[in-house]
Amino acid sequence: MVLRILLLASFLVALTDCAQLQQTGGSNPSGPPPTYGAEPAPVGVNPAAEGPQPTKTVSVSIRVECRDSVNVFYGDDPKFGSGTSSRLGGNSLQNHTSQPGDMIWITDENRNPVGSVTISENTREVAVACNGISAK
Repeated sequence: MVLRILLLASFLVALTDCAQLQQTGGSNPSGPPPTYGAEPAPVGVNPAAEGPQPTKTVSVSIRVECRDSVNVFYGDDPKFGSGTSSRLGGNSLQNHTSQPGDMIWITDENRNPVGSVTISENTREVAVACNGISAK
């Protein structure tokens, strides 16, 4: 009987020690792991926010003011094919999503540039005439 009491007492002592270790953050702390010399980020600063920012997009209405169809090129240079060609119908309106810095060209039948505009954050409309192009 005495042996059972001693075993029960040692078991209770072991449980108490285990509970105290957990409360003080002993071998299995519930908080974040130690940083070992690394300083935590200042309050209110999000380190992920310092990375690359998402690219802004601009919605542009392209209005063709000619009665004839017009060749349009979206990209850097129509002669080298670094973009997309399209043919817009005369007297039409089309919406296009771009990024600031993108270019829109009108070209002749041989993909020679006739005129171009560069899209900015403030561009909302591109007017395509038979012999020119302008951004508004």
